[in-house]
Amino acid sequence: VDNSRAYMNRIAGYSEYELGNYDDALTYMNKLFAALPEDRLIKKDYIYLSKILLKKNQNYAKQVLETEKMESDLAKLQDKFATMTKGPAKDKMKADIDALTAQIAANHAETAAADVEINKAFEAYDKAINFDVEDLKLENEKAMYLNAYRRNVDAGDTYSKLLTKGHDSEADYI
Repeated sequence: VDNSRAYMNRIAGYSEYELGNYDDALTYMNKLFAALPEDRLIKKDYIYLSKILLKKNQNYAKQVLETEKMESDLAKLQDKFATMTKGPAKDKMKADIDALTAQIAANHAETAAADVEINKAFEAYDKAINFDVEDLKLENEKAMYLNAYRRNVDAGDTYSKLLTKGHDSEADYI
């Protein structure tokens, strides 16, 4: 990429997104946003940034569910552990509990990092939606992503706003 021209990062970011290289796409978009003043960014930049961040974290909902299941399994193991008598079986269960606790902590760290990026994606969506004239199609897309990424209250609020703005066909009542 020619670093003497900031807009080349735009082209590279868009291209990497289309190729499915979300980490590289995010790197180029971050360079673009750092190099250009806000008045030189275009609506599509915000849209691509949103989509890149969401695609990069597309396993977020699955990971949250897996973590919740692990926490449930951990609670069951801890209850069982409390009733066991000393011996090799209890020692093995203690090792299993420690391993599961470490895995849960790692998952929490990953989902916290993903949360930051997902929130940044929705902020970029808001900027794109209100860039020039309010884009209801884009707002509907944002609402679908909010729902998919377990932001249920925000998704409901966004859908309610869309319904008041005339999006009220049967398909819009999700």
